[in-house]
Amino acid sequence: MPWTPDEDAQLQALAVSGKSAAAIAAKLKRTEISVRSRASKLRVLLGTRESKGEMTKPPFIESKPWTPEEENQLRTLAISGETIAAISKRLWRSEGALRHRARALGIVLRRVEKRE
Repeated sequence: MPWTPDEDAQLQALAVSGKSAAAIAAKLKRTEISVRSRASKLRVLLGTRESKGEMTKPPFIESKPWTPEEENQLRTLAISGETIAAISKRLWRSEGALRHRARALGIVLRRVEKRE
């Protein structure tokens, strides 16, 4: 069944209020897939799924603190010319985390030239 302008307006209003696709689907008597598809076409962001259908903020993912040993390893590997990808694997840290910590410690990381 096609979406009406009234349903589009309801979907947008419910999404702005933080409702999830599941909650909106129940309110509009549509499937969750239909709501997600229509929201995508309208470029409407939906809330996350919860039992009450209310939007929640994404959880803040806090990384484990850097130890002095890890910082020393980062310095040593950077000085030896290891790539960010190699250091990332050795220290079990993301490349972004390595860049951030290296910048904070004043460590210069090697850039890899892209081959053409």
